[in-house]
Amino acid sequence: MDKIAELKFCVDTIEQDTSRFFKKKNRAAGVRARKKLQMCKKLAQEIRLLIQKAKQEEVQKRAEAASEYAAATGSDHLGKQMFQTNGPFEVFPESEGPVTVEINRNFKPSNQ
Repeated sequence: MDKIAELKFCVDTIEQDTSRFFKKKNRAAGVRARKKLQMCKKLAQEIRLLIQKAKQEEVQKRAEAASEYAAATGSDHLGKQMFQTNGPFEVFPESEGPVTVEINRNFKPSNQ
């Protein structure tokens, strides 16, 4: 968060030099303002890169966790859907043999 504070300070310091340049036509103030703007641009880019790096690390952690889960369970849950529908039957893709389960969609509990 130090970078964000630096960026805020950088932006705040530009105001005085830009007003001197535009109102009083002070050329040196214009040079200072441009230098500070360049510094702000670099700080903003550094913050962008920090955010991108953190995002990539999070994605990497999730991928590793999913890979460990797949290795531990012996499943290929990353590339397949949980269930595949074939007409009135739903097939479990990771089963040992061809196992099908019939789904009765008109089922009503007996206690109602």
